[in-house]
Amino acid sequence: MNKPKRQRQPGMRWRFLAHHRTPAGYGDPIDIRDHHYGPSQFDELVVDQWLHIEQMSKHWWWMDVGGVQINVRINNAGNPVRVSVQDVERVDGCRYEGYVG
Repeated sequence: MNKPKRQRQPGMRWRFLAHHRTPAGYGDPIDIRDHHYGPSQFDELVVDQWLHIEQMSKHWWWMDVGGVQINVRINNAGNPVRVSVQDVERVDGCRYEGYVG
């Protein structure tokens, strides 16, 4: 019997690349496929205090990049249909250039 095809959901097509740290710098890549998570859906990524990406609902994603908050609405195919800069929470010591609201 054939398995029913899993319906495409926003956030199902994602990738992640990180490297092991060595005294000489970057080492071998960490391949998360080695951990056998099975089918997955991206939800959140946080890097230090400057990058935060999070799925808020099926079609809305929120990002904070260095204090600049961005909202992205995507369709079922995972393509953006609306992008807006919501707020800027300026970080002391950070220089902002271009349009930041």
